[in-house]
Amino acid sequence: MDLSEVKILRLINRLLERLHQADGEKNSSHITLNYIAPGAQYVNHIDTQVFDSAKLQKPPQDNHINQNTTKLPDCLATKEAMLLWQSAMDKGWVDENYQPKLSRTLSALLAYEMAERLGIKDKWKTFEKLWHRNNMHSDYNTALSQHQSLEFNEKLKKL
Repeated sequence: MDLSEVKILRLINRLLERLHQADGEKNSSHITLNYIAPGAQYVNHIDTQVFDSAKLQKPPQDNHINQNTTKLPDCLATKEAMLLWQSAMDKGWVDENYQPKLSRTLSALLAYEMAERLGIKDKWKTFEKLWHRNNMHSDYNTALSQHQSLEFNEKLKKL
C-alpha cells in the first residue's frame, strides 16, 4: 500500500488520539515512531510519545503532531480536493496542515477557486473555520480590486 506523508501523519494522529483516550490496566503507554522512506538504508527515529492515564484529559503541549495536524471537513477531503491541496502545497500557497501562506486577500481568492471547483456552496464559512479567519468574503471583494490579484488569478487557473 502506497501512503503519502499526509496520510501517514493522519493515521499516526488517529493512533495517538486513541492512546490518549484509552483507559486500561496500565497507567501509561509508550510508543516510538520510525519513518522509513522508500529505498532508505537508514531508519531515523522521528518521535517518542509517553502517555500517562492520569493525564488523559488533555494531550501533552509538546505533541507537535496533534497540535499541528488539521482535520479537514469532508467536502475538502475528497480525492479531487486532495489533488488541489497537493498542488497548492507544491506552489507554496498552503503548508502541510492546509493553512494558507498567502495574504488574506490571496487566500480568499484561493478559497473561492477551490470552493468553485469542488462545488462547495457555503465556501466562506467552510474556509473561515478551517483557516481560523473572519470576513473572508470581504477579503475576496478587496482582492478583486488589487493588481496582484489579477496575476494570482491567472496562477489559480493552473491549480
